[in-house]
Amino acid sequence: MQLVGIPQGAIDAFDHDDPPLGCPGALAGELFLESSRDLARLSAAYDNLRTLARAPAESIKFIKELSEHGA
Repeated sequence: MQLVGIPQGAIDAFDHDDPPLGCPGALAGELFLESSRDLARLSAAYDNLRTLARAPAESIKFIKELSEHGA
């Protein structure tokens, strides 16, 4: 089973012959996605977030600046 949006190797408890499964966290609980359309949308959203995310060093610097100057 491949979890869409989870780095490979992060979870090894699934059989790799199973179909892909997406599991985005939600305020109302977990939601399991299996359709190819839903998985493509989830994967695209995750890729967009990774593209927009700051590098770890930039994130640390940003958080320090916020804590020093207020948000």
